[in-house]
Parts: sequence; structure tokens; C-alpha cells
Amino acid sequence: MGEQDAKISLLQRVVEHALNTARYSIFYGEGRDAYDMRGRTAHEAVFNTVSGVFRCPNSQQGYAPFSTWTRGLAWAICGFAEQLEFLRGCARQSAADFKPAGGLAAFTHVLTDAAMATADFYFEHSCADGVPMWDTARRICIAYTQAISISLPILTIGSNQSTVRQRRSLRKV
Repeated sequence: MGEQDAKISLLQRVVEHALNTARYSIFYGEGRDAYDMRGRTAHEAVFNTVSGVFRCPNSQQGYAPFSTWTRGLAWAICGFAEQLEFLRGCARQSAADFKPAGGLAAFTHVLTDAAMATADFYFEHSCADGVPMWDTARRICIAYTQAISISLPILTIGSNQSTVRQRRSLRKV
């Protein structure tokens, strides 16, 4: 151990991060605020830097703090499902690692609720062709495949000039 190092459990950090993501970035339709729709995701959660208290949901990449940026939604669906798969192999881990969640069974329940809520929201808000829009607050169904592949750019037809015109016209919507 070096200067100012402390021994930590990386698994416990995963548990704490997943719990905070499920608590502050996923909505469950339980009246948290006026925009609380089950399965909606916030792009980020803002915390007080001094006290660590949750302040508000926010958006740096989505349309607005009260909308759902679908790439973030895709990350939540994928991340919670992968955590559940990972947990199948954690039955022999220390109970202390899962203490912040109330134990392994309670943690699995939180992740399952988050995964199901976000997947249901995805199916309810995708376009007829199954390709999600960039953000659910937009009135036009924009095919933005990052929510599916996390790596493809916006689908456009035509030259670069028409792409620029399309993007400018979208800002006016």
C-alpha cells in the first residue's frame, strides 16, 4: 500500500455504484417528480460536492433533464442485465460486499427492477420500425442507432450538405 492508499473491495464499489444508478438515474413511476415515468433514465445525477446529497437529474447529452436520452437508456438496459449475469457467479462472495444493498438477494431485486423498467420503457417508446429516437422528448422519430449499437452515427440519406440541413432543421423542432 502506497501513500494515502486504502484497501477497498472493488465488488463493494460496483454494488454501491449500481445502487446509486438505480436509485438516482432510473425512474419507477412512484411520484419522485413531475416527470417520473417508469423506466425513464436521467443522463446524469447531480450531487452536492460537499455533502454528497443528491440534488437533481440533469442532461448534458439528452434533450432536457426531464427527457430520456436513449443511448443512456440502452446503457442502463445492458448494464443492469450484465450485472445480473455477473452476480450468478458471486454466490460465494463475502456478505459484507452486498451489505449496502441489504444482501445479495435484495441487490438482485434492485437490479431486476431497474432492468425491467428500462426495457419496458424502451419497448413503449420506440418507433414503429423498432429503432429508437435520439431522445424521447423529441417530436420527430429520429433514427439514432447509438441506442442500439452504442457506436453507429446518426442515419442520414444524401450528401453531407443535406445532413447539415437536416440537423439544423431538427434544432428548430
